[in-house]
Amino acid sequence: MKQIQKYQNLRAVGMELNGKLLGSIARNHFKKAARLMKMLRMNKISFKNEGEQYRFYDFVINDCLGNNGSTGVENFNKKHRDSLTEVEGKLIDSMIATKPSVYSIEKIDIQNSYVWLQNLLEPDSQLIRIVDLGFCKSEGIIGQLIYTRIVGADEIAMTSGATMMFDKQHKVQLINQAYDMFAKLKDTQMQRTLVFNKLYKKFGYKRFMYQDPTE
Repeated sequence: MKQIQKYQNLRAVGMELNGKLLGSIARNHFKKAARLMKMLRMNKISFKNEGEQYRFYDFVINDCLGNNGSTGVENFNKKHRDSLTEVEGKLIDSMIATKPSVYSIEKIDIQNSYVWLQNLLEPDSQLIRIVDLGFCKSEGIIGQLIYTRIVGADEIAMTSGATMMFDKQHKVQLINQAYDMFAKLKDTQMQRTLVFNKLYKKFGYKRFMYQDPTE
């Protein structure tokens, strides 16, 4: 399928771009992110598993604010915009513009690798269609909840790759507790991810780690 090839190419560009982004981020930015995510142990950044590592890197790049009040991706964009390819620039723009959220998986098209998501923090919004080779494998995934960021370019939308999955049975509890926590904190992009990272420890699929077949 044409869209699958475009998706695979875009995912490959995104993975390489993430490597450049991580390489550009200052050490104190990493340390701040690790403290906020409770991953700084004995003054060293430590991960319990690979999934936790992916989520940390996504937070460092997209959500954690540095000393200058900007995220890692925003700082990178200011310094390196002129050296980016057109596709890299589009991906960067979508990373900066998009706020992560929790979505329910509403339906899938296995043949075309399409997945339709409903933003549960914006329930009146339209369904979002993404391409995903992992989530579209089985209809058993329908109804499950994921916390992720939707990025893309050239009419292809996809997850950022760092995904937290929650059981649909906890939907009401999850959303209610998230809003309770938002009432005490500002629902900023950084705080939103910290809130759902905390809720993931309570309601998340601990053995689940999203892995796209293209990675």
